[in-house]
Amino acid sequence: KAKKEVILAVDLGGKMGWAVSWSNGEVTSGFVKLVKATTKKHKETAGKRFVRFRDWLDNLTGVSKVFYEEVHAHARVDAAHAYGGFRAVLMEWAERNNIPYGSFGVGTIKKRATGKGNAKKPQMVEAANNTYGKTLGKIISDDNEADAIWILTLGLEQNS
Repeated sequence: KAKKEVILAVDLGGKMGWAVSWSNGEVTSGFVKLVKATTKKHKETAGKRFVRFRDWLDNLTGVSKVFYEEVHAHARVDAAHAYGGFRAVLMEWAERNNIPYGSFGVGTIKKRATGKGNAKKPQMVEAANNTYGKTLGKIISDDNEADAIWILTLGLEQNS
C-alpha cells in the first residue's frame, strides 16, 4: 500500500488557520497569529508578517500538497493586500519546493461544511466541532481553524 501524502490546508490571513493530514492518517489543526500587535514604542514593519509566514512554512516537513481558500473580494483594502501577500508567499514556497497547490472558493468551502454557501463564522465553527471535534480531541473555537479544516476536507476528497 502506498504511503499517504501529507496535505496542508491554510486559511490565509493575519490570524491564519491551518490543518494537516499527516502520512499516518492523523489530522492536526490550529491557528497562528502572523500579525503582532504594535504599540507606539514598537511598530512592526508591514513585511514582517510575510517573513513570519515563510518561516512557519519552512518549518513544515514532508508536505506533498497544499490547499488554500481563494478569496475574490475583501471588505477592506488592507485585508486584500495582506491576503495577496500571504497567497504570493504560499505559492512561491510551494513552487520552490515542487509542491502542487490548489484552492477552493469561499462559497464552496461554506457549502461543504454547512450545506449553505453563505454560512456565517459561528456556523462554520459549529460544523467543524460536530464533524471533527471528537476526532481531533478538542473543541475548535476559532473560525480560521474551522475554515482550514474544511479546506483540508475538500482537499482530501479531491485527492482520493
